[in-house]
Amino acid sequence: MDYMDFVQNHRESMADITLSCLPMDDSRASDFGLMKIDSKGRILSFSEKPKGEDLKAMQVDTMVLGLSQDEAEKKPYIASMGVYVFKKEILLNLLRWRFQIANDFGSGVIPASAREFYMKASLFNDYWEDVGTIRSFFEANRIPSRARPRHTAHNRIHVSNKAAWDSLHPRSREPRRPKQWRFRLRIGARCRLQRQSRASPLHSDQGKTERPASTLACGGVT
Repeated sequence: MDYMDFVQNHRESMADITLSCLPMDDSRASDFGLMKIDSKGRILSFSEKPKGEDLKAMQVDTMVLGLSQDEAEKKPYIASMGVYVFKKEILLNLLRWRFQIANDFGSGVIPASAREFYMKASLFNDYWEDVGTIRSFFEANRIPSRARPRHTAHNRIHVSNKAAWDSLHPRSREPRRPKQWRFRLRIGARCRLQRQSRASPLHSDQGKTERPASTLACGGVT
């Protein structure tokens, strides 16, 4: 998530509070704070982890946020990601005077604020995972290790003025020759070494090879 885009959306909308949100299906909706919005994305109400009939009441037309009709039918809820941007004066007012003993935004500050302040939903329809449980934390950490992960954190790996050791990569391309380039080294897809970088397939502290080069399947530097 690019927080600069998120903050810019908040400023352009002139909202008092902006909540990052993502569309959600029935199977997981009750695990999140959900919001109802109008046709312009203004948040009308907020409910923290509703169940049963309260959950069904939080269904909305997510096409308002730019989803296709098929996507909107599969994901009729708007879930809060727990990432907020406040106008400074609004935040200070809430914490100093309105909610002096509150200890949670989701269950206290945000639901009450929706009735009084201009709150806007900002869609983030990309990879995001709540790691509030041991299982979800475990699954999130497994994603990068898969042969073909559904999501990657970056489009490329950018190594600037660093030494790369133990790196042997298939499908290499050499866009630019680094400062120190040794034989048997190949840099794979989505890797880039700048001119001041040093790269070697073998690592040695005393001039002797201690272990062979490692192999990464799809770009990277160990």
